Amino acid sequence: MLMVLSTRNKLEKNGRGSLPSDNFVYDTNLFIYYLNGNQHVEKFFTSEFLSSNNVYYSIITEIELLSFPKLTDNEIYSIKSFLNGFIKINLNEDIKDKTIAIRKKHKAGLGDSIIAASSIIYQARLVTRNIDDFLKISDLVISNPFE
Repeated sequence: MLMVLSTRNKLEKNGRGSLPSDNFVYDTNLFIYYLNGNQHVEKFFTSEFLSSNNVYYSIITEIELLSFPKLTDNEIYSIKSFLNGFIKINLNEDIKDKTIAIRKKHKAGLGDSIIAASSIIYQARLVTRNIDDFLKISDLVISNPFE
């Protein structure tokens, strides 16, 4: 039985919030910022942070990262190897059902809805810079790495 937290549209700042501090889902943009060397997100990729937290990513993130048309075979291999350091969330019935509910209620895009549903089902904070894409979704706790 899954228990969905009753937090409503909580936006975390500086690591404060109502979820356990050890569960995070990284949005695709966080990986892109990190792979491009953005210092705002580095704290979420340190060995200390990763070893003391459960860090997840959605299968959608993998699809998005590997869909850039000009990626070389070496870059694809590097991205896949890099993602092996995190916990992949595959689609399942609970995520599918939550995604459908989010899309019906908020008319959100498919990718964002799956990532949000994954965060809610796994009771994890969503770390993203795209705050506006997710604020309207109930029961989702969001952290912005740029604040």
